[in-house]
Amino acid sequence: MFNTRLKQELSALREEISSLQQVRESLDSEMLVLSLGADGRIETANPNFIQQMHYSSTALLGLHIDELVPAYLKNDEHTLRFKTAMNRKEHYSGTVRLLRGNG
Repeated sequence: MFNTRLKQELSALREEISSLQQVRESLDSEMLVLSLGADGRIETANPNFIQQMHYSSTALLGLHIDELVPAYLKNDEHTLRFKTAMNRKEHYSGTVRLLRGNG
C-alpha cells in the first residue's frame, strides 16, 4: 500500500513537470525571452529575441540589462518599475523598451 501511494504521487509529479515543460516550450517558441542572473546580467537569450532584436547570442551574454536600455528611457516609468522588481527579486510583468542590436 505504501509503495502504491508513492508510485501514484510520483506519476502525478511527472505529469505536472511535463505540463510545465510544455508551457515553457510554448512560451519560448512564441515570445522574446531573456534570462537574467541575480546580478541583472544576461545569461541566455532565445532565438526569437536574437533574431527580432538583431543581436548575436555572444554579444548579449554577460551584458547587464541596463546596457540595453536607451539613455532617454533610463528614468521611464516602466524601466523604473522593472529595475525595482529586479532589485527586490520579484516577478515583473510589463513593458521594457530595449535597444536593438542594429541601433
